[in-house]
Amino acid sequence: MMEQTDGEITPDLIQVLEAIDEEFSNKVEACCRMIAELRSRSEIAAREGNRLIAKARTHSGKADRLANYVKENMVRMGSKTIENGLFRATVADNPVSVNVFDVEKVPAKFFKPRDPVLSKTQIKAAIDEGEEVPGAELTRTKGLRIT
Repeated sequence: MMEQTDGEITPDLIQVLEAIDEEFSNKVEACCRMIAELRSRSEIAAREGNRLIAKARTHSGKADRLANYVKENMVRMGSKTIENGLFRATVADNPVSVNVFDVEKVPAKFFKPRDPVLSKTQIKAAIDEGEEVPGAELTRTKGLRIT
């Protein structure tokens, strides 16, 4: 189109460019509406997920308490195994485990060293103060803010 007008911006070209701009503006508006809808759905799903996780914890806790009740009563009665048509409940010794009753007295050789954790906050502060940090640099990306 520019070739036909020798590079001159004609009223027809301005009209085409404005139409394209308006079309894109409409697309951006539609995209923003969809983004808002998807974020809303995400929040609802997260709340529902949290509700279901809480429900799962409740059921698990009830099952653990009921299993402990059965175990304690079988031990009290001296029963090692009780069978019925569907289930077989057996009280058995668990494998030997370690009970640390005073962590302060345990020698250091029994502690696992932690892997170093990179602190980007400290790196940013150092670079902001003019320090050169090999292998790191400050970058600025672009983000979309919808209001």
